[in-house]
Amino acid sequence: MILKQFTLLLFIFSSFSLQTNFAEDKIPVFESDIRPVLAAKCGKCHRDEVRKGGLNLSSIDGLHRGGESEESAIAETLDESLLWTMIADGDMPPEGQPQLTKAERDLIQQWIITGARSKKPHQPKIKTITQHDVLPIMLLRCTTCHGARLKKGGLDLRTPESMRKGGDHGPALISGNPSGSLMIQRIESNACPPRELLLKFFVKRPPRSEVNTLREWIAAKAPVVDHGSDAARTKPDPLVTEEDRRHWAFQPPHAPPGVTSIDHLVRKKLQEQGLDLSPISDRNTLIRRAYLDLTGIPPAIEEWNRWHSSKDPHWYQTMIDHLLPHFPDDFPRFGT
Repeated sequence: MILKQFTLLLFIFSSFSLQTNFAEDKIPVFESDIRPVLAAKCGKCHRDEVRKGGLNLSSIDGLHRGGESEESAIAETLDESLLWTMIADGDMPPEGQPQLTKAERDLIQQWIITGARSKKPHQPKIKTITQHDVLPIMLLRCTTCHGARLKKGGLDLRTPESMRKGGDHGPALISGNPSGSLMIQRIESNACPPRELLLKFFVKRPPRSEVNTLREWIAAKAPVVDHGSDAARTKPDPLVTEEDRRHWAFQPPHAPPGVTSIDHLVRKKLQEQGLDLSPISDRNTLIRRAYLDLTGIPPAIEEWNRWHSSKDPHWYQTMIDHLLPHFPDDFPRFGT
C-alpha cells in the first residue's frame, strides 16, 4: 500500500514538474519547431504533393483534417492523438526510413501536451452532409425492398428525387423535417427493414450513427451536390504514391520471350505443370452450352437439328448472333 501511494505521489510530482518546465521554457510552435521535423522524417509520404493514406503533415490544417478516416491526427491528450500513437508504435516513420531522434520525439510529445500550438489557429470546417453520404446507407439497408427489382409500397429509395416523390403512403422525406419524414419514422420504429426480412436479404438495421446522418441531411433540406467528373489532370495525384505507381498492375504488359498470344502463354504455363488445354468441345456440347448460357433453356429439337446439320463454316458465330436478340439492342454482338 505504501509503495503504491509513493508511486502515485511520484507520478503527480513528475507531471507537475513537466507542466512547470513547459511554462518556463519556450513552448513549441508547429511552423518553427514541428513542421521542419515532420518534413525531414515524414515528408516523403505525407506532404502536400504526396499524401499517403490521405494524410498531409505539412500544415496544421492537414494534421487536423487527418487521413482517409477523416480523424484528426492531433487531439487534446497525448494518448488520443493519432500522430503520437503512430510515432510511439513505430509506424511513423516506417522501417527502413530515417527515424526520429529522442530529442525530436520529445519535442513532438511536448508540442501535443502543450496544446499543439500554431501561428495559424485551425478553423474547423463543418462538413455538409449531402446525398453522397446518404445514398450508400440507402443502398446498403433499404433498396433490397425499395430499389430497382422490388418497389414495395411503390417506393424507390435510390435517389433523392424518388425519396421526395415517395410511394403509396406519400413522400419518404420532407425537407427540413426529419421527424415528420416517413423514412425516419419507419426506421426509428424498427418497421424498416422488416424483422422477418433481415436474415432473408442479409441486411442489418441502420445503427444510430447512420440514422443521425439521415436526420442531419433531411434537417438541412436534403442538399444535393454535384462533385463533377473525375477528369484527368496534368499534375500527379497526391493520393497516389510512387510505391503505388510501381505496382505490377500499373506497369505496361510485356510479352515473355517466345510468347505470341495469351493462349500461347496459358498453354505454356499449363504444360510446365504437366497439364494442357481442355479438348475442343463437340458440336452438340457447343449448341447446348450456348443455349443454356444465352437463353437459360436447352434448344428445341428443331433448333438443335438446324445447327447440328448446318454446313456453314461459321455456324457457331451465326448461332450466337441468332441467340443474342434475347439481349438489349446495345448488348455487344459477336466480334464487336
